[in-house]
Amino acid sequence: MVKLASLAQACGEVIYVDDMPMYRDEVYAGLVLSTVANSTITNIVFSQALVTEGVIDIVTVEDIPKGGINQYLPSLGVPVDLDLQILCTDTVHYAGQIIAVVIAESRSIADAASEIVKVSYKQHSKPILSIKDAIKHNSFEKVPFPERVRGRPNEIMSAAPVITCGECEWGTQYHFYLENQAALCVPVEDGLDVYSTTQCPDILQRTIAKTIAQPTNYVHVTVPRVGGSFGGKGFSVANIATCCALAAYKTKRPVRMHVKMEDAMAACGKRFPILAKYKVGHEKNGRILAVIVDLYCDMGWKASAAFFPFEIMTKLDQGYNIENWLIRPHLVRTHKPPQNACRSPACFPAGFIIESIVEHVASIVKQHPILVKELNLYQEGQVDINGDILNYCTLPTLWKQLKQMADVNNRLEEIKQYNKLNTWKKRGLTMTPVKYGLNGFPFRFTCDISIYGSDGTINISQGGVEMGQGLYTKVVQAVAATLNVPISIIKIRPCSTLIAPNNLSTGNSVGSELCVQAAIECCEILKKRMLPVQEANCNLNWVALCDKCYMSCVDLTAKYTQFGINSKDSYYKYFTYAAGVTEVEVDILTGENHLRRVDILFDCGESLNPTIDIGQIEGAYVMGLGAMLTEDTIYNPETGQVLNNGTWDYKPPTSKDIPIDWRIHLLSDAPNPVGIKGSKAAGEPPIVLSTGSLFAIKQAVNSFNDENNSMEFSPTVAPLTVEKVQQSCAIISSNLTLYKTQLHNTARL
Repeated sequence: MVKLASLAQACGEVIYVDDMPMYRDEVYAGLVLSTVANSTITNIVFSQALVTEGVIDIVTVEDIPKGGINQYLPSLGVPVDLDLQILCTDTVHYAGQIIAVVIAESRSIADAASEIVKVSYKQHSKPILSIKDAIKHNSFEKVPFPERVRGRPNEIMSAAPVITCGECEWGTQYHFYLENQAALCVPVEDGLDVYSTTQCPDILQRTIAKTIAQPTNYVHVTVPRVGGSFGGKGFSVANIATCCALAAYKTKRPVRMHVKMEDAMAACGKRFPILAKYKVGHEKNGRILAVIVDLYCDMGWKASAAFFPFEIMTKLDQGYNIENWLIRPHLVRTHKPPQNACRSPACFPAGFIIESIVEHVASIVKQHPILVKELNLYQEGQVDINGDILNYCTLPTLWKQLKQMADVNNRLEEIKQYNKLNTWKKRGLTMTPVKYGLNGFPFRFTCDISIYGSDGTINISQGGVEMGQGLYTKVVQAVAATLNVPISIIKIRPCSTLIAPNNLSTGNSVGSELCVQAAIECCEILKKRMLPVQEANCNLNWVALCDKCYMSCVDLTAKYTQFGINSKDSYYKYFTYAAGVTEVEVDILTGENHLRRVDILFDCGESLNPTIDIGQIEGAYVMGLGAMLTEDTIYNPETGQVLNNGTWDYKPPTSKDIPIDWRIHLLSDAPNPVGIKGSKAAGEPPIVLSTGSLFAIKQAVNSFNDENNSMEFSPTVAPLTVEKVQQSCAIISSNLTLYKTQLHNTARL
């Protein structure tokens, strides 16, 4: 079954926040952003903007009412300093910090006026914009969690037959959602109605309430739907919608805000960069005995996303059985926006690091990486990095089946022969495993279902935010199946803090499952209430049964909150497993490359909707390609501004970047005994498979370099852009032949 809104979305008929009809007296807001990081504001001149025709007012930090707080992410209970200003006071920590909000009669006027506000700065020193610079300047955050030790890493390391040392580095990634940040805030008789693109309505509600010094029930947040988020519309960007709300509170008029992509790339946190320095003890055949890692994470100005580096440590093993670990975390502070969650914020970097390690070991022992991976692959019943016993571990089955389905052995031989016959085109192939632990805490989702006695139609309102992941569709399917009614009589309404309060956030791949379970529980409550009427009146159809229940004073509404509680016996509730095969071809002279074929076998348990889940696998993999190969963010070293803040220079994957031959399969006969209806999460785990694209390219480059006696291992760096690929090829002048051509001058007749 396809996603319910897919046809309307394809036709442009669905309503997003910025598509909502205009209100009477509505005005528009534009952001004034800082342009110099690590500085102090010495003067702000608003006069030219204020006299611009159509400008109504300008909101600054001085407009926060008495008792309000200039801080977002309040009262989250996390053990890190979250003093995050909504509006900048005087110290500017990063370029893109919000200084003021211009209110005008139109969007174009608001945006234009925000550009002519004159801000003067006194810069303290050049901004710190990289992990290595932060290390050099001793710019660190306090780490709110300890290092992770498993087994006897130091002892085993000292006795290892071979010790391999290296490092891998990965830059940032912008979320690049199709719908930009937007908000519409409408003052009403007894409060403020907020329509936002947030995936965290609960956090936004309390942030706005505390900012304007009003009780929480003064603010009502509605999220119609979100046009992509990937974590980029989560808690770390609550300040944007709060600025819009503050403007509405001050002017007593409806205020609409639509943030330009350039401003969003400046103001919003992104995927946090990482640097991993590792030391690996292993046997001569590649069996890994111990790993010691110093993990450096760029948190931006504040470590609001500090939980995710902790999660990296719990997922660093991925698909590999390594019994001895020492992981030392380091959170560095840079002059960038506080970094944000980005699709699979822990598992993806964990996969990148361990794949870098395994591929490095393979190069040292002169074995193909696939053979070394098989030597270290998890088996059923083994114990992982967290001490969890891997019951129901399907990874060996996935690996074996996929290797046969993708004809890996024959293709490896074909690639070997192809590389021998071709000097300037090289191919590479690798396999990648994934072990994704699903953590349900602290998520919770409320569902409210109403059945109308007049005709039996059904309305659903619940706390999950639809972001394109098919959450609404899965909930409707669950209700239809549980009540045994057609989908056509069911409607699902936008997420609202009035109906579903205290629903923290939709993310971490748990939203669809928990919302489905909440809906099923509501249905079971309704079925139990309706059962006596049904038993007393046999052979009633659904419409007649609902009418009879109504006349019998049966309550036809039900509400239930499903909490995402983890297993008592393990750190994670369950594991999602997957395996992928990636084959690439590289043009050695230019660095251009393409994915010739990708095979994926994914353990989705008993999929709630295979069509949607396969779509999630495709989308995650392609987003990962951007992080691995094309999406490089460039900063001005003097001011800290993002230089490539548009599609001309910032390059997410497009239609030409997807695999030419793409084969995706779901593992059959593998129900998840602890999953909702036997299912498993599919939103985030597949993105880790995209690391195979980078390592397959490295293999192709290594094939060329080996032929030219350049055997030195090159550290893994992502994104591995076309330029970096070309520069990593050891082209020497003796490889090239200069052909002379004689030009003939032809006399004119």
